[in-house]
Amino acid sequence: MPRKMGDHMSKRITQQTRKEPRQALIISALRTGPMTAAEVADKLGFGDLNAVRPRLNELEKMDIVRVIDKRINPHSGINNAVYELKREAEECCIQ
Repeated sequence: MPRKMGDHMSKRITQQTRKEPRQALIISALRTGPMTAAEVADKLGFGDLNAVRPRLNELEKMDIVRVIDKRINPHSGINNAVYELKREAEECCIQ
């Protein structure tokens, strides 16, 4: 059965509305200090890092967060980026 044009638009809108609240939650979490994606996910109660990593990448491209360091994850032994909320973003209108 062919998809209707409206189905595509509806899916895009749904994806956008899911994304923005997560960005706001991540910003809120990073207000407490620098964290890795895993630490942000733990703080927000997300079991899947895919709920956090893409949003952190988007926020980095939007110049709201930046990578400031690397830290070894004690569970995986993998070196992970540490993200920080940029001061300009914190001082701006982002609540």
